[in-house]
Amino acid sequence: MTVFMSVLDQDGDGQLTEAEVSSFINILRFSTITANTSTASTTDTNLESHYRYYNRDIIKDILVAVQGSYNNGPLKIYQTRTNNNPEWKKHFAGGWRTIQTPFGNVNFEFKVATSLQNKESSLSVNIYPADKTDRSKFVERMQEWYSTQTYGFTYLDNTCGFWLNNKTVHADSRDEIIQYFVAILPSISKEIEEVLRG
Repeated sequence: MTVFMSVLDQDGDGQLTEAEVSSFINILRFSTITANTSTASTTDTNLESHYRYYNRDIIKDILVAVQGSYNNGPLKIYQTRTNNNPEWKKHFAGGWRTIQTPFGNVNFEFKVATSLQNKESSLSVNIYPADKTDRSKFVERMQEWYSTQTYGFTYLDNTCGFWLNNKTVHADSRDEIIQYFVAILPSISKEIEEVLRG
């Protein structure tokens, strides 16, 4: 404060004159304008960086819960380094595992994505046959489950897969988001794997 006062007190008399205070106010105004301009230009980048680590941590906690619910192969985390894919931004984070079935491998993937504008986090799940899997047997095995499931999955004819994309948390609390998704995903994972393994 001593240094600060000495800078403001231009004539060194120990008192702040109206002119000296006025100069200080002008400096503050300029500082505010500069800060606002800088924030406006970097907000999206800062949010993207924030949610990149945020979503990765959420996926890590979800993986622990899903792994504990039903053990059928390792779970892995996926997070891209670029925004080149319009369907997958770099602040999204996902997890997946390959499920071995009598008719070939099936991929079980899930992703946490965050809207930077309204800070809503959504969970999507995708279940589809791997390249060499018998697709007709996969669909046949899944059809009965699909007709009775209450999660909201949609059947995708082009991939023969099942897709869930309507679980959204209107919150920005990491713990609340984790709690919501962990309450959903382990039961989905266990149920799907039990159906696939017969």
